[in-house]
Amino acid sequence: MDSGKKLSTPLTFVEGEKIRIVDGCFKELEALFTARSGEERVIVLLNILNRPQHICLPIQAITHL
Repeated sequence: MDSGKKLSTPLTFVEGEKIRIVDGCFKELEALFTARSGEERVIVLLNILNRPQHICLPIQAITHL
């Protein structure tokens, strides 16, 4: 996050929940929460060019819809 502002993101997400990516190159895209990956990262399922892709992101980069 280069903007310097801190995003407040609840740490509770449910597998299959729709989320919005709020930071990084996938900013403003919607995805499905898949799993936690350690303390500070999550895995989301993102549809890229009509193919589902699992992407690992910082937890601060996503928010609930």
